[in-house]
Amino acid sequence: MLTANASAPPADSHLKETPWGRSAIPIRRAADFTGLRLGRALQGYLAFLIAVSMLAPFRFVADAPPIPPMAGDQVALVLGFLMFLPLGYVYQFTRPRGAPVDWGRLLVLGAGLSVAVGAARLWIPGRTPAILEAAANVAGTLLGGWGYHRIFRMVRASQAVKQLALELPLVAVLYLLVPVVALLGLGVSPDQPHRAWLVLPLVAIAGCIVGGVRSGYRNSAARTPSGAVPLSALAWLGVALLPAMVRQPLVLAGALPLFLAADRWWHGVIQRRIDGPGADQRFELPTLRVVLPVFVAYLLASALWPFTGWQAAWSVAVPLFPGGVDALSAPLFHTVERVAAFTVLGYLVAEVIGRRAQTFGEVAPWVLGVAMAMAAATEGVRGFLPGQVASGLMPVLLTVSALFGARVYQLQRDHVRALIRRSGA
Repeated sequence: MLTANASAPPADSHLKETPWGRSAIPIRRAADFTGLRLGRALQGYLAFLIAVSMLAPFRFVADAPPIPPMAGDQVALVLGFLMFLPLGYVYQFTRPRGAPVDWGRLLVLGAGLSVAVGAARLWIPGRTPAILEAAANVAGTLLGGWGYHRIFRMVRASQAVKQLALELPLVAVLYLLVPVVALLGLGVSPDQPHRAWLVLPLVAIAGCIVGGVRSGYRNSAARTPSGAVPLSALAWLGVALLPAMVRQPLVLAGALPLFLAADRWWHGVIQRRIDGPGADQRFELPTLRVVLPVFVAYLLASALWPFTGWQAAWSVAVPLFPGGVDALSAPLFHTVERVAAFTVLGYLVAEVIGRRAQTFGEVAPWVLGVAMAMAAATEGVRGFLPGQVASGLMPVLLTVSALFGARVYQLQRDHVRALIRRSGA
């Protein structure tokens, strides 16, 4: 059980006194504003992924829209609920520390995005949304916001940053991996269920990050052991793995042992590094050097799956989605998955060079070079694969996604610095 520090200010000391008590309008501080900027960027990113997943390939018709039914497909209900969970979670992150759940704004956020996307789907043949789908989306948003608030209540607001290692940019990679894992699962088609196993490299990356954080975090005198990090990572990975488990139930049987093994292995490596000659306390860069090649291998496997041979002629098209792609088809989710994956790539590259390049202008050329090379190479090879088409617009979209990931890293680092200043005040 956590014990309160007698010298520390109360967790709600930054809340404003009013005739109704201390639970009214919180006073925002520097770290609250940096968290707000970071949270809004992530909210926009999640809203974009949700909208593209629900509306692509954007084949609208001018016919009169049908009347939405009350009940729809049960799979769509569950997927909508899961996709809106992170949206509410990130929104509560933008609230001042210790602030209560703003149920009204969470309701407006979830209902607003759900209604906007649902209204657009009325003009897509065969995609008429059900009323219960909107209710599931709103429920996911509300539960996500409540979940974030509940975690802070359980850990105690004054210790939540340390217990969840929120001041480490490396930990943010865990949360950016969640949409990638979920979209990968959504893109698993019944005729290719083995594609679900591509989540294993991502799970191994998550395990290595948690192992590195546990070792480095525990051995710093200024920090406390962070037992909440692996639990939080496992919880989010469990949610993200659900779509893949629908197609390949054995994925969990492989993912959970791999996560634990990677965590234990890299924890031991970093521990020996810390205890060895020189007592090197650094663990972020060694961890990044291990996970980045694994992530690049995943990008190659995901882009070129299924590799069944070569064709003599190179096939290329300008559109993002080939003409045969229908809504909710596997190729659609493959595309959105790659967008989310390149966002993580941009974040990783920016963090690797973050100590040498302080501003976004200094980081951008590195991210631009890596993303353009990776996107052009994978698209070039896809043009020679049977049944695949190289897209002329895909490298542009992937490069923009990587630059956005680098920008998220900059916002995260600004937030980290504000948290450190606040904890030292």
